[in-house]
Amino acid sequence: MPVESLNSLKAAFLRWRRNKRFKTERVPESLIHRARRGAVVHGVAKVARATRLGPDRIASAAPVRRRPLRVAPAFSRVEVPIPQTQGAVPLAEAEAPTGLRLRVFTMTAETVQLLSAFCRTGGEQ
Repeated sequence: MPVESLNSLKAAFLRWRRNKRFKTERVPESLIHRARRGAVVHGVAKVARATRLGPDRIASAAPVRRRPLRVAPAFSRVEVPIPQTQGAVPLAEAEAPTGLRLRVFTMTAETVQLLSAFCRTGGEQ
């Protein structure tokens, strides 16, 4: 297939713009395809300037839509042995809707902070 000149591409796009039926009409796929073939020879920047298309429309077949990354749910099961004290009855116990269970056997500054954080988040992960 012969190489299309930048002038013929520019003329084709001007002709299309002049004859559009409405202002927001999509660029025909045939014109975009011609622009992409021309970009292989002349470069994306020159073709974009001649056709007044965005470089991203010329460089790729479809606009790239970035999806937010999804983190796979993960959990760790930590089992701490019950302290060997007389009558090991938990002082506090909390369970989240997700099934996360927290039992506190002794009150220290760390366990108070842990309980506070657990209650604040509702145990959600």
